[in-house]
Amino acid sequence: MRVVRRFYFYAVSLISLEVVLWGVITLLNSTINAPVGGGLASLLARGFSQILVGLPIFFLHWSTIRKDLRKDDEEHQTVLRAVFNYGLLMATLIPMITNLHVILRRPLYAWLQVYPSFRNFLAGQTFTENLIAILANLLVFYFAFRLLKADWHAYPASPNLENIRRLFRYLWFLIGLVSLVVGLQQILFSIFYNVNGIGNAAAIKLANGTSVTLISAGIWAFFSTRIDKSLVSRQETGSLLRTIVLFLINLASVGLVLTYSGLMINELLRWILGEDQTFLTFLNSNTSTLATLLPMIVVWIFYSRALKLNFVAEPDVLRRDGVQRLYSSILSLAGNAAVFYGVWTLLRLIADLLTGMDILTANSRNMLAQGFAILVVSLPLWLKTWPKLQTEISRADERADHARQSVVRKTYLYLVIFASVVGLMAAGGFLAFRLINSALGNPFENASQFVLRQVFLLALIALWLMYHLKALQSDGHATQQVLREKHAAYKTVILSEKEQDGFTRKLLALLNKNLPDIPVQILTRKKDQTWEIPIGTETLMVPARLAMQPNFPGDFPGKLVLLPDPEDDITWVGVPAKNSEDIQQDAVRVLRQLAEGQSARSAGPTNSWVIVGYILGAIFGLFLLVLLLSAGINLFS
Repeated sequence: MRVVRRFYFYAVSLISLEVVLWGVITLLNSTINAPVGGGLASLLARGFSQILVGLPIFFLHWSTIRKDLRKDDEEHQTVLRAVFNYGLLMATLIPMITNLHVILRRPLYAWLQVYPSFRNFLAGQTFTENLIAILANLLVFYFAFRLLKADWHAYPASPNLENIRRLFRYLWFLIGLVSLVVGLQQILFSIFYNVNGIGNAAAIKLANGTSVTLISAGIWAFFSTRIDKSLVSRQETGSLLRTIVLFLINLASVGLVLTYSGLMINELLRWILGEDQTFLTFLNSNTSTLATLLPMIVVWIFYSRALKLNFVAEPDVLRRDGVQRLYSSILSLAGNAAVFYGVWTLLRLIADLLTGMDILTANSRNMLAQGFAILVVSLPLWLKTWPKLQTEISRADERADHARQSVVRKTYLYLVIFASVVGLMAAGGFLAFRLINSALGNPFENASQFVLRQVFLLALIALWLMYHLKALQSDGHATQQVLREKHAAYKTVILSEKEQDGFTRKLLALLNKNLPDIPVQILTRKKDQTWEIPIGTETLMVPARLAMQPNFPGDFPGKLVLLPDPEDDITWVGVPAKNSEDIQQDAVRVLRQLAEGQSARSAGPTNSWVIVGYILGAIFGLFLLVLLLSAGINLFS
């Protein structure tokens, strides 16, 4: 309840304070720059109404927040208070930067003699209006800054404050980086696009780009420096947010670099293959592509190194491998799909040529340029990442076992196999439909061209499917071999008072059936004798009643698995009630996990809502499958 109450008061305080702030800005603008006619009355009415409505509500709710702070000093480090303070900083910084951009851009417009008719969001048309907006937001910014300073002084090591501050820094770091790339792109566009000097469009981009670059470079440099200084802390270096941000930057930069490189190569090949254009027309038609490509290459080079350092800083080898595997798998999957499409484009061209199409036509030249351009940018990406993933599983160690069994690798392979099967059904079904429809009296034009294309497509999909199926089967065989070796070396003993004990006998039969490679034996003793545990025993499975008897080997160095018997008069706190069959199934599951080096996790009771969730998930999956099949049929038709 306190969280809901706290959320209400901070949310209303933030909204009402923003209403008051923009009411003050409107009032000051209407006073200093009074419009002609009846517009002044409207502005005055709007400003006064915003202040009259927002100010009492803000003071009412803020006074309650201050009372809560005096009652409980812990309020200084709550998540919602940190979100309020840092959110208020962001809500005031954005309009300040927007208006500063307009102020810096205005003399550039005058110098370049361009006067666009549009008006920026939250930016006034005059210098005075921009300055009023900046100063008013600066006052609220200072208010939020003082609140944060007091919170940090009260709790200098609060994890909540650290987490929200980290999020705030990385958000502004991304804003600065993205804005810097946009600004540089506009400057480079105005440089490359030059027909007869700088035209009006290029001049506007130059003015906007220069202003955005100056501001965003400062934002990016400031927050990058703060982030770099904070990396002396292990908590900052290993934060999940940092890994996610570096992931997004690298994936976005790789995607944009390869996409725009492919576009440039495609246009260049079309020019080489005979498209009528000069160097100047080629440059002007690809100015935007080139202007985006150059800064993105710099971003990719710079932050790929930062991502590698982030990987190296992870002390857990298995976790480091997992993060690197995810990154490489995403790139490999993108390269895989692009290589497939590039090969398919060239195969379509070959099919067209074999059925009589002229290679000198514009359509054939475009297909040839497109296919080669896609392969030039995607094949190196796939050949760099996929062999790395294959090498990872070829080692004979624990890291290779984890790689073969990882969810990321299985998802990768099953996703490609799934897409291949769906594509095979769609392409084969469409080919059969056209042929049967033609045989029934509805012929279609270019039948030989269509059939040859579909045959090439089916062969390509089948090749992709067989290759990845083979990779999946190879993983399965290697995993099974490793598991058999682990199971064979995992000696297990079940303690029992007598060999004919029904519970123990059923458990042994279940273990022999489900885990035949694990050597399991039943150990009995005569009354009051000491248990003689065989040397090399890894796990001891003990009925709960025996664990409470004298001479129980409590100093056993291996894993100890207690088996509750429902017939025993023992109450288990925190353990759901189960019958003998469920307990035996649980024991098999736990022993398998222990033998394979995993953490033992017993299954909980079956929940009816979980079953309902599974059913709804299956229905949704079936619906998604139908959509994918329809999309595949439409794609290849």
